[in-house]
Order: sequence, then structure tokens, then C-alpha cells
Amino acid sequence: MFIKAVELDPLYARAYAGIADCDSFLFLHYHIDVGIDNILATAAKALAIDDRLAEAHASRGVALSAGERHEEATAEFEQAIALDPNSFEAHYLYARASVTQGKLKRAAALFERAAHIKPDDYQSVCLLINLYRSLGRDHDTEDAARKGINLAERELNLHPDDPRPAHLGIAALIELGETERAREWISRALAIDPEDVHTLYNVACGYTKLGDIDKAFDLLERSLPRYGPELKKWIKHDSDFDDLRNLLECALEIGRADKAHPELSLRMGVHSGPISGVVDVNGRANVAGAGINIAQRVMDCGDAGHILLSKHVAEDLEQYGHWRPHLHDLGECEVKHGGRLSIVNLYTEELGNPEVPQKLRHARAKAAPQFGTEARPGGKGWMLVAAAAILILALVGGLLLWQRRAAPSARSGPSPIATRVAANVPVVPEKSIAVLPFGNLSDDKQNAYFTDGVQDEILTDLAKVADLKVISRTSVMLYKSGNPRNLRGIGQQLGVAHLLEGSVQRVGSRVRVNAQLMDARTDAHLWAQTYDRDLADVFAIQSEIAKGIADQLQAELSPQEKAAIEQPPTTDVTAFDLLFFRRTLARLPGRVCCKRLIC
Repeated sequence: MFIKAVELDPLYARAYAGIADCDSFLFLHYHIDVGIDNILATAAKALAIDDRLAEAHASRGVALSAGERHEEATAEFEQAIALDPNSFEAHYLYARASVTQGKLKRAAALFERAAHIKPDDYQSVCLLINLYRSLGRDHDTEDAARKGINLAERELNLHPDDPRPAHLGIAALIELGETERAREWISRALAIDPEDVHTLYNVACGYTKLGDIDKAFDLLERSLPRYGPELKKWIKHDSDFDDLRNLLECALEIGRADKAHPELSLRMGVHSGPISGVVDVNGRANVAGAGINIAQRVMDCGDAGHILLSKHVAEDLEQYGHWRPHLHDLGECEVKHGGRLSIVNLYTEELGNPEVPQKLRHARAKAAPQFGTEARPGGKGWMLVAAAAILILALVGGLLLWQRRAAPSARSGPSPIATRVAANVPVVPEKSIAVLPFGNLSDDKQNAYFTDGVQDEILTDLAKVADLKVISRTSVMLYKSGNPRNLRGIGQQLGVAHLLEGSVQRVGSRVRVNAQLMDARTDAHLWAQTYDRDLADVFAIQSEIAKGIADQLQAELSPQEKAAIEQPPTTDVTAFDLLFFRRTLARLPGRVCCKRLIC
């Protein structure tokens, strides 16, 4: 579709960006070598046509990341976000690239922003689960799992033929301990698309978490047939797939060797997380990343002989019966920068150190309540505790009594707290607007993507006006036309003063576009216009609507902004059709989607 679009209009920047995206997707996810240089050349064509197109900068960032030119990729992603701070795609793609670089904190922040921009996106939330675990953010991990499974289940109900929410939701279910339901989702994902590489890989990861190693091997063998029949043997010894077992076997082997050399005092910290290859100041190869940093902090909690594990590693090992008896929870340990990590001690009758680490003993002693006298049976220690408890109760009682007496006087006027809360209520900018999805009134319902394109271009034109606050497309798509709309409620939820509604009817070579501007605070009609013209004039209609809205909101338009609004995205209606047809295809499984988009 994208190739056909640029054949029809060689100056269609978005279509070139779309080709670059698809080629990057095929290269990164299906190992189809389309050539990094070719992808970069395609993205460069998009930027040569429109260097302020955020999509084009993000496309180039993905290609640069695939070619491991990470600093350049970062600059492109940052530029894309600067041009469009509400671009879901820019934040989401930047987050994925950050994971490959081992920049987990940055990746988490970007996925969080992407999820905020597009609240119904399950992928960002599900991908946050493993990131939070790697960063030791246990509470956030559970929250992400609960939110992720709800969003994935909603998406699966809306699109039962899409395997992506099913296989991404598996990790969330396992995180929440819903193993039986996770197995049901595994079966469901495989039933939808039993040959999709992503499905097979993520289901294999799920089987690994559930302890079904042989099933995981079988699925990976199916998903990577070009590796040959020895794949199963290779994976069994590959730390990338079963790194936990290898790490622990390595730790125990080191422990055995250590016993033969009592002059050596060793301690070990084990964590599973991303690392990346680096070259140190002496020109030697080394590794770095969050996985190394957290393992170091885990180790720092122990004494000589200890083999300490992060909670993340221990929870995975609990799936294997032969490891379970040797795992002993130590609770939380304070680490660098005031952070806290949940630590588990690994030891057997022969190896490891069963003692509680000195650092944890000191922390527990410090945290224990001190009342000045040690409590002894029959002594007076219990009296001190009781006295303290009575004193606390007396203070609470006095506070309640004071509040009860003070309450009547509070009725005489607003309290300072209430005044501060009222003062902190955000003021909705007068020059703010959300362009709601337009209704498709065409007899051919397949024209829905054309209607989406008209709405998207009007929104894009308005976003070019610096004097306006315009809500992103991903945020307004929750209010798809055809669903009941409470305009005041939508305005409050989006934080805007105005809403634009409309409809598009396409009949042959004619198009009718209806648009009406509403005050979201009062439901009042401020402006309305109907355009009945040749289909080729649709781009002029979009520009006229955008300029009409800017006039109504009394937004100041610079000459450059006026020229940008009047510049159509393409001069070919068929190319416009093909570009926005991708939104329909985007819900298909990845390999099917890209195949149809490129051909």
C-alpha cells in the first residue's frame, strides 16, 4: 500500500515513513534482511520532503537503532518527540529501542508516557511488567500486570482474531499467580495463529515461567526453523533462554571450588536483567547495564560465602521443584541511593552461607523499637510498652476531641485546605480543542479509513498552530463516532474548552464534509459548516476547516503556520486512501499487516 502511494505521489512524506517502518519491522522481528542502508535511505526521502514530520524522524530512529547507531537513533527519537510531544508512536518506538540499549529506566518512562497518551494501549503496559521487575519496582509490577490483563482482555474481546493481546497477556496472568488462566490464554493464542513467530516466542516464554521447559523448546524450534534440528540442544544450554538455571549452576560450582580454597572469601549476587556490550578505557570488551548494576547491589548485601538472589530471580526459580527447598527469603535490604531490594538466600547443606547477612542483622536491630529497658519475664518491660500504648491512645483521643470541638467553627467559612484545593483545580485553556472522530456516512463502510484520514489531517493542521492546545489523535479515538457522547464529560476528561465533531460522506467523485464546533463547557454551538465538493478538493476542505476553527478560537497564525496548513499532505486522493488504509490493517497480526502494507 505504501509503495503504491508513493508511486501515485512521489512527494508523499508519510508514505515513505511508512515504508521505512515496515522494512524495520521485518528486519527486527522476522530477520528479513532488507538492508539498514535501504531503510535509512527511505526515511531520508521522507525527511527531505518534510523535515518537521515526527513520523519520519521516528522511522529513522528505528532504523538507526537496528543498525546499532544508538546515539544517532536517540537524537532522532528526541527530535520526533520535540516536534510532536503527544505522538504515541514516537514514545513507544523510542522505548523499545531503549530496551535494546539496556536503558531500562528511560524505557520505562517512555512506555509510561506512551500508555498515558493512549490509555487503551495494552502493549505498553504489558511490556512494562518485565521492565519494572528488572528495576526492582515490585509494587509497580503488580499494578502493571493488573492493568495489562484488563486492557489485553478488552482488546481480545474487540478483536478476537488478533493473537497479540493473548500472548502478551500471558505474562501478566503469570505475574498475578493466575497460572490456570495463563494456560487457557496460551491455548487461545496458539489457536488464533499457530505459526506466528511472536505468538510462538511469547508462548514459549510463558511455558518457561510455568516450568514446562520441553514445551517451550518445542515451540521455539517451530518458530526458528532455519536454525536446524540442533536448535533444541542449543537452547537448552543457551543462557539467553534459560539463564536462570545456568547462572545458579555456575554460582554453586564456584561455591564448590571456593571450599577447596579457604584462603579465598567470595560472595555472589545473582540477578537476571538486560546487559549490553561495551569497550572499556583500555580498549577491552566488557559488559554493562541494569542487570549488572542490580546484581552488584544484591551481592553487596551479603557476607563471605553468601549466594544471594534478587526476588525476581527467586520467583522464577520457585517454578522448579529441585530449587525450591534451597531458597530462603531474607526480606528487603537497603542498597545504593536509598533503594530497597527484596533478597533471597540460596544455600544447601554443603554450599552457601545459611546465616543472615550482617547488613540485614544491623538494619533489623536498628529498626527494632527501643524502650530503654529490656523486657524480661516477670519484669517491668511490659509496663513500659503498655504505658506507651496508653499514651498514644490518649494523644489520639485528644486529637479526636479537638477535631470534634473545632468542627462547628469550620462551618462558618471555607477552610484553608478547601481553599488550597479549589485553587489547585486546573484551569482549562480557552484556546484548547479536541477533534473527535468523524462519522462515516458513506454507503460503502469500507470508506471508514478515508473518514479517519480527513479527521486526522484536520487535527494535524490545528496542531501546527502554536497558539492552540490540541489533543492527540490517540486520546480522542476513545470517543469513536457511533458511541453515545457526553460532550461536557469529554471536555472535562480531555481538559479542553472546545470540541470539533463532524461527518464525511463520499459518493463517487463527490465528497460532503460536515463540521461543527462546540463549547464543551456549555454544549453551545459556536460554528458549523457543510462542504459539498469534488473529491479532489478534500485537502482544501481540511485546510479551510482548520483555518475556520483557528479564527473562531482567535488563535494567532504566523505566516509560516498559515502556509503549513494550506500545504496538502499529497495531491493524489488515491495515495491518501492507501496511507490511511493502513489503520485498518494495523490491527492484523504483524507479518500479515506488513505483507499487505508493502505489496
